[in-house]
Amino acid sequence: MTIEATYIDEGRGVIIRASNSVTGKEIIAINEKLLIQHGMVMQQYHIIDKSWCTEYDVSAADIEAISKLDKKMAEINSELIIAVIESKTLRFSLTEVWQVYVESFINHTKSFNNQVEAIAWVNNLLLMQNKQSLTSQLERIGDSIAFFDL
Repeated sequence: MTIEATYIDEGRGVIIRASNSVTGKEIIAINEKLLIQHGMVMQQYHIIDKSWCTEYDVSAADIEAISKLDKKMAEINSELIIAVIESKTLRFSLTEVWQVYVESFINHTKSFNNQVEAIAWVNNLLLMQNKQSLTSQLERIGDSIAFFDL
């Protein structure tokens, strides 16, 4: 298989690695599996690593099908973060086409040239989201604020 998904960070994140030749059908299949598991495990972010992908056989219909699956995931978690690490060998990327499809329901998508930048961006967004979440919890519990290190 040229594409695989691995849960990381106690199930909060997923790294999807694509290598060699990848087809749209493979991407759709892995996204369908992730969608089924998405309801059981609250996935907060996906890192799609296409850095070792040498051929990307994905049609416009495939991108539309992938974006529909992403929309279903966004309905479960509206703050889903998706970082895409681009291929080192492909001349063209379809990431921008995919982003046009998902921009109305996934607020946090970005493409990167390397893993370090992608992980830093995801981590920064997670910190911002968690701070907002902690702030709303702190408002409800009042004087317990002193116990949290913000």
